[in-house]
Amino acid sequence: MFSLQRSGDLRALVIVDMQNDFMPWGAAPAFQADRLIDTLRSLAEKFTHIYASQDWHPEEHISFATNHGRRPQEEIKTPYGTQLLWPVHCVQDSFGAEIVAPLQEMPWKKILRKGNKPYVDTSSLFFDAEGKKASSLHQDLQKEGITDLYFAGVASDLGIKNSLIDAAHLGYRCFLVENASAPSKENRHLHERLLRMLQERGIKATFSSHC
Repeated sequence: MFSLQRSGDLRALVIVDMQNDFMPWGAAPAFQADRLIDTLRSLAEKFTHIYASQDWHPEEHISFATNHGRRPQEEIKTPYGTQLLWPVHCVQDSFGAEIVAPLQEMPWKKILRKGNKPYVDTSSLFFDAEGKKASSLHQDLQKEGITDLYFAGVASDLGIKNSLIDAAHLGYRCFLVENASAPSKENRHLHERLLRMLQERGIKATFSSHC
């Protein structure tokens, strides 16, 4: 694992999609996502710049299986490529879209909402599936002079992975905080493959104790 201490003024923590619908009681649970809460609270104490993201979908969102008469985990073809379908989740202004209660009062620098266009999916915090800007995160980080990004939350194999790849492409030093992140489902083989893929792109894995 990679351990590095850097000035807090250069670093930012990005906590991805810690929302009710991705918890065990939600519509699209990630693997043991609720177990991250205490770790994330402790991790956040090490950062002066903390950002959160929320999936913020309209009811007619393209990723919802029911909008196509299909089942979750089926795929459809779209103008931007293959779209994996999901249960209805994180609908705007719903309980499922809310950040989990123990994290709501965190000292967020900003909470960024993504996936609010009905016709295109958005996994990364930087670009949607069409390659268009997904949120203001890059601009916000540039204004603050941030160079190093630490990602945690859910899901490590989906939104976090895609955000890390885009962030590295934009020139940030990027880290996956392993013990503060949860995959969409338990699969050690896929997790190890994810770590190798990230490493090939210059993205490091670390633990909260090393941040």
